[in-house]
Amino acid sequence: MNTFWGDGVFSDGSSTFVSNSNPRLNDIIVVRIRVFSDAKIENVMFSTLINGEEQVFPMKYDYTEDFYDYYSYDLKIIHYTTKYHFLLVKDNEIWLYNQRGLDQHYFLKQWQFTILAESVFPQWIHDAIFYQIFPERFFNGDESNDVQDDEYEKDGFLTKKKEWHEKPAHYKESGCLDFFGGDLDGIAQKIDYFKKLGVNAIYINPIFSAPSNHKYDCVDYLNVDKHFGGNEALARLTDALHENDIKIILDISINHVGKFHPWCKEKPEFFSFCSNGDLESWNGVRDLPSLNYNSNELRDNIYLAEEAVLKKWMKPPYNIDGWRFDVGQSTGVMKDSVLDADLWREIRAELKMTKPNSYLFAEHMDDCVKYLQGDMWDSCMNYYGFTRTVRKFLGDVDKFSAHKVNYVPLKANADIMKKEVSELYSMIPYTIRMNLLNLIGSHDYPRIGNSMPKNISMIIPMFLFIFPGVPCIYYGDEIGLDGHLDSDSGYRYPMQWDEEKQDRDLFNQYQSLINYRQNQEVLKSGSFKIIFAENNTIAIVRFNKDKCVMLICSVADEPFDCKIDLKPVGLYNNCIAINQVGDLNWEFNENSINVSFKEKSAIILEFNK
Repeated sequence: MNTFWGDGVFSDGSSTFVSNSNPRLNDIIVVRIRVFSDAKIENVMFSTLINGEEQVFPMKYDYTEDFYDYYSYDLKIIHYTTKYHFLLVKDNEIWLYNQRGLDQHYFLKQWQFTILAESVFPQWIHDAIFYQIFPERFFNGDESNDVQDDEYEKDGFLTKKKEWHEKPAHYKESGCLDFFGGDLDGIAQKIDYFKKLGVNAIYINPIFSAPSNHKYDCVDYLNVDKHFGGNEALARLTDALHENDIKIILDISINHVGKFHPWCKEKPEFFSFCSNGDLESWNGVRDLPSLNYNSNELRDNIYLAEEAVLKKWMKPPYNIDGWRFDVGQSTGVMKDSVLDADLWREIRAELKMTKPNSYLFAEHMDDCVKYLQGDMWDSCMNYYGFTRTVRKFLGDVDKFSAHKVNYVPLKANADIMKKEVSELYSMIPYTIRMNLLNLIGSHDYPRIGNSMPKNISMIIPMFLFIFPGVPCIYYGDEIGLDGHLDSDSGYRYPMQWDEEKQDRDLFNQYQSLINYRQNQEVLKSGSFKIIFAENNTIAIVRFNKDKCVMLICSVADEPFDCKIDLKPVGLYNNCIAINQVGDLNWEFNENSINVSFKEKSAIILEFNK
């Protein structure tokens, strides 16, 4: 097999190539790049910006391992953000290498490698397996606090108490006032389940006082809804979780409140107004008036004051481990008032002083690059770089775009998936890439088991636990929870606790993959590369100097054979199969892998030296 010399050029922010990816100012770190030993590279140079000007320095030959030559440069960190790339001379021609890859033309600086100095990112997330919970539908731990029939009214709808086995009603039927009784004590009572599955962090949809079942229409940021057990229930829950080494993230919208929030009448300066005098609202939803952060008093209330909303819940007795921010891209943005960047920088600074090891991530289903440069969010819900592109590759309709284009599907294949993932990763620092929250579905995104066949439900967690970043399971996905695609009520069914009605094969798949990831450092911190993308087949690798883990997946409708060259990753002596879904055969031979797919199927292989 002839291998292009450029396929051997590689560097990233992992420990193999950067001695310290989180340095302090004035630290000296070692930055490396590797090339094939037989590539006949004439010169290797390091380019960086010093005080705004590009400077180019020679790199020294470091060592040879397997069939790679490693070159290094000792970089003194003098800026909080250090951008760099590499220049290679071969056959008297210059090639440039950055996060986007190898090319022969100068490029935009947005694709350079980035080192963030003095950055404050939580280290615990690299060992985290998240579990997202919609609390009203997870487990009823205290029936005495259940919402009752006709307890209150909103927009012409009355509350309805439903039995756990019933189906949630569409908004047009219930106004989001149908309740099943899930609460915080119910979550606490399922800690043994979390441990059995293998998750060690939970992210809970909003719990603060609000009339709806989803609680995004908050009326009191300072109190947990009484139907979830109140503030005392949250204190009990965080204590119980922490005693079992499980982290907890709470969900909040600081972009908007519910229309019944007292501020809507008492604090008009906290809002913007339409020409007709109505309050401006998020996305035109009149129930959700948007907050106006031109108000300093509002900023004090939300995050600046010592007893501000976001700080209160991070302190004793609650001690939450971070926040998930709803509609992050909309927060601070209203008409001609575009405050989002400065607002998020200020929020980050305040919360990191309160709890440096907190995890701060936000919702954004599209391009969120500007928020992921180290000074705003730690991370985002990785809809763009994981959920949407992986599901589309596997044959699902892209929900985000579908309703905007009359449900005409976006084109999908392996090459498009590679392009989408690579474009995002090439524009954000490596350390933040490793923070991204990868998810299959959520309270806002349909369960894949409701739209795709069983084998796809078995395959997609293979992607979840191979991709760089932080895996997140939406409650019930691991047991094939029922639902539908007609509305978001179909993504929020009550959890099925009867094991006889659960998909135990699927549960075992998740449990097995979680256990494997937790015991493989290469899947937590190893390099990432898509080494094969042809038509409907893709191969993704995570690797370090000692090991490579590869996911190969084909969604072709016909049998397909492929040969994948391992030389661009490393030299390996043996291979074992870790997990397989579907009918395929494989053979390891002379540092390549041959796979024959009989149907839509996937396999995870482990290569060792």
